[in-house]
Amino acid sequence: MPVTVQRFDPLKAIEAIVYIASKSPAPGFHKISKIFYFADKLHLERYGCTLSGDTYIAMDNGPVPSRIYDFMKFAGGRSVPVANAIPAIMNALTVQGHSVIAKRHADGDYLSQSEVECLDEIIATHGGKSFDQLTEESHDPAWRSVPENCPIPLTEIIKTLPGAADLLDHYTK
Repeated sequence: MPVTVQRFDPLKAIEAIVYIASKSPAPGFHKISKIFYFADKLHLERYGCTLSGDTYIAMDNGPVPSRIYDFMKFAGGRSVPVANAIPAIMNALTVQGHSVIAKRHADGDYLSQSEVECLDEIIATHGGKSFDQLTEESHDPAWRSVPENCPIPLTEIIKTLPGAADLLDHYTK
């Protein structure tokens, strides 16, 4: 199966945040970041591309999707995201402390059936886990492959997947 790098789509990312925030118990920055990470890995394994197209940064508590994290911080009044995403973020999310609250339902036009499938599966298996459990599970070899606060190469994430050798053989940038 070919592995392709998906471009980051800010509007799709916002809809995925809304989807996770409305379906996951106690959705906060950390939980949403980990659900994205595990869902991206699952979608990469099954379909050859991530669903978010975001770059993961190796933070102390595990991988964090860089721009998605910025969007959540912006919804909480703590940063400035890509200008064209500002109205979409403001209409979709609010943040109280570290809790992310969806203001509306996710627009299904932005998420494919395979993306929803992977998000639902990861929410079902990881949504009820604690901060510590999610942190421990995300401290995988990809996260350990780079120093803290550095981007995790997609190739390192691929190496953590079943069938990694085949996926790496078909990896295209």
